[in-house]
Amino acid sequence: VGAARKYVERVTLPENYLGYNWIVAYSDFGFSNDSFSLYDVAGDANRSIDFSTLRPKNLAAARVGSCPTWHGWESNVVYLQHDKEQVNVQLSLVKQ
Repeated sequence: VGAARKYVERVTLPENYLGYNWIVAYSDFGFSNDSFSLYDVAGDANRSIDFSTLRPKNLAAARVGSCPTWHGWESNVVYLQHDKEQVNVQLSLVKQ
């Protein structure tokens, strides 16, 4: 049995989010070693995109453009969950 997630943030993606290929997480202060999950339905692991961050990196990215989960989401309102406290996490989308 995995550990319960401790932090959840609600994120509103742009309406045209399906036109982007990458989701990038950035922190001015660097990340702790952590696991992130992005969901359209909070807590549903079958609908998540998962990625990890490593200390002391400031940037983490997941390629989502060819991901069935990304294209299967029903809303542009999603939830970012992670295990450890992170300072000033910003998400952005990239078309490359």
